Amino acid sequence: MVHAWTWLDNPEPVFAQEHRLIPYVRLGLPEAWGTGASADAAYGVALLGEEACGLEVRKTNFIAGTGWRQRRALTIACSDAEATVYAALSSVDPADETEAAGEALNAVAQEAWQGYVARRAEILTAEQLARLAVVVEHPGVHHQ
Repeated sequence: MVHAWTWLDNPEPVFAQEHRLIPYVRLGLPEAWGTGASADAAYGVALLGEEACGLEVRKTNFIAGTGWRQRRALTIACSDAEATVYAALSSVDPADETEAAGEALNAVAQEAWQGYVARRAEILTAEQLARLAVVVEHPGVHHQ
């Protein structure tokens, strides 16, 4: 599959697989905040979206075939990451649309996403992680 990002300038090339500005735009945050953000920071910011953790856990369950205890642990881990990013968002001024203004949020969001991914790796079995790595478009970004 090829994506063509034509409606919103992408910091990456027009045919890049991902568009890291989308989580910022969906949340009404300044686009500039996502311009210099890493993919992990964008995934962390995306956790603030409506039902983001629910979608993440359902996606993981669909691909990896998790049990109810694993789903519960993933939900808690994702919710913890979401709360961390939300707290960081509360301390920034959305009226400041400069890239620098979003740096603190991005640093926390990146760390929160990476923490969630590390926790997910502890919760899932090696077989489940292998299934997830095969299906997810960018295993290097989503898994460590």
